Amino acid sequence: MGLQAQAIERVSKQVYHDYPEMRGARPSISGQGGNFVLTYRGKVRTSDGAEMSRIVRAVADEEGRLIKVSTSK
Repeated sequence: MGLQAQAIERVSKQVYHDYPEMRGARPSISGQGGNFVLTYRGKVRTSDGAEMSRIVRAVADEEGRLIKVSTSK
């Protein structure tokens, strides 16, 4: 069974709140054990004006409850 749209929305809302630069990024979704991994990719500007890729990886259960969130620098 895949992750329901409502659960994806719940996870995305929290990710967008914590990482506003990810707003609008649609996650790629994969299964991991009984959980799901949602991967968001975006770009951020550093203090010196350079553009840098940022990846946010969120692990959630099928109800959309976050278990763990990690991000690239």
